[in-house]
Amino acid sequence: GYVEDEDNPIAKRFATVVRACPRANAVTEWFYHPGRLNYPLKRAGERGENQWQKISWERALDEIAQKLEEIRGNYGSEAMAINSGGEITLQEEFRARFQNLFGTPNWISHGPVCFCPSMVVGEIVFGWPVPFTGVRLGITQCALLLGANPSIANRRFWYALLEAKKKGTKIIVVDPRRTDAAASADLWLQLKPGTDAALLLGMMNVIINEGLYDREFVAKWCYGFDKLAERVQGYPVERVAEVTWVDAAAIRKAARLYATNRPGM
Repeated sequence: GYVEDEDNPIAKRFATVVRACPRANAVTEWFYHPGRLNYPLKRAGERGENQWQKISWERALDEIAQKLEEIRGNYGSEAMAINSGGEITLQEEFRARFQNLFGTPNWISHGPVCFCPSMVVGEIVFGWPVPFTGVRLGITQCALLLGANPSIANRRFWYALLEAKKKGTKIIVVDPRRTDAAASADLWLQLKPGTDAALLLGMMNVIINEGLYDREFVAKWCYGFDKLAERVQGYPVERVAEVTWVDAAAIRKAARLYATNRPGM
């Protein structure tokens, strides 16, 4: 829909990504491929023999339902767990509803180590979840990329970031490697792997001690800022430079660049 709607402001970036995507280019072949699986198969031999028989949807659903009833009847609802992929998809509402009805809370996904922690931290710090909103052209003044390489992993965001850079958005990249993002940054902090937290504490040391933070926002919304301000005193820039291998002057520059170019992301 984004690509077809030329009036949508991000249609051009979507179209660029889709044209370069091998999955998008192969979707017609995949959809009509004679080997595409369009019906249930049941194992006909021993596990690993790759022997299957075609069965009807009705039989498949009945056998699955019977098996689920046996598990719940013999061992209880919580004996079953469900594994799924990305949460931000249409099937997840049905998955959650099914688990509620069946009676199991057991769900395995990458969510607890991916999107969910950012939501929880947002709730704790700000009072509401803070999802990744991306770059807003003409609004975002600074982008700090930490543990991210959108030039490879998120092309749509990467094109938006390059477009924003042309309009003056400052880019700070924290990465041990000289990625395309690092090469395009206004400031690249090539830190020792695994020292991200120390670097951020050092930057916060500068921002707080130099009074560069948003005092009104902190006073109105932030809980525990006094404890944070006390905590960062243990991370003066000189000490952080030794831990991270990043020059102290570069750490100060990054902190000031990020704090004074608002709004940032």
